[in-house]
Amino acid sequence: MCKVSSLLNNNLSKSHGQSFSLDDTSVMPASRKVLLDFQHVDNPDNGRKSFDPHAKQPSSLRFATYLKRRDGLSLYGREIEHSELDANCATLAFFENTPDANDQIDPQNAWDATLFLGPEQEHFLQESDQKQKKCFVAMNRFDVKEHCKQLFEERWSERKSKLPFQPGFLGFSLLRRSGDYKQKHLETSVTLNDGETGHDMRGPFNYSTCTIWDTEQCWEGWRSGEGRSSHESSRNTKRVPVAEWLESPSSPIFWEGEIIHGVVP
Repeated sequence: MCKVSSLLNNNLSKSHGQSFSLDDTSVMPASRKVLLDFQHVDNPDNGRKSFDPHAKQPSSLRFATYLKRRDGLSLYGREIEHSELDANCATLAFFENTPDANDQIDPQNAWDATLFLGPEQEHFLQESDQKQKKCFVAMNRFDVKEHCKQLFEERWSERKSKLPFQPGFLGFSLLRRSGDYKQKHLETSVTLNDGETGHDMRGPFNYSTCTIWDTEQCWEGWRSGEGRSSHESSRNTKRVPVAEWLESPSSPIFWEGEIIHGVVP
């Protein structure tokens, strides 16, 4: 029997939704370094892949998966639509937060992972699933105003999450862009399919939630149950809406994953 190593579980205590405290100037420390390499390819099934699954991986690598965008989904009555510039493939990898991890990640694709939540119980693959090594990844991307970053992270740290107790939940973290990528990227334009020039819509996002599930059905169970209750509860509070800290509306995106590293004996 093999168990899925939830993406950040080694040498890291699980928070299970408890609050963190911040001082007046800090943002949450990074628990992992993350590669999130977006790719827009003609054939998503044979897209460029950032890792050779047969090659020896660096010791700092904890979890890696190839992603293919999952279209045709709705979220709380909202049909999810993607820009023609949204990537249809990606590589997602989590590394130990060590100096040598930076050598594995192109700065343009570098993120920090913080506010990790792990499952309450270790997740075990069934014998029939061992060859599949699949997962489902739900993200919600945010373009947070520079002066609101601490407020945004504090709001997430205060949440009392029930995710760790959900069937099929493998891990959650809040991803934060590393370095000054945002400003550099905003200065770069891309050519659209019709020949016009525009900004890459992936560029402005400096935060993203990342929730990894065993299957899409597990995510759907959360979305229609505890997830819906949490969503409605957060909307009914008198706190400042997160939307006021954003440059533009949040942008959900969903992925089918093929795990290439992170299943351990």
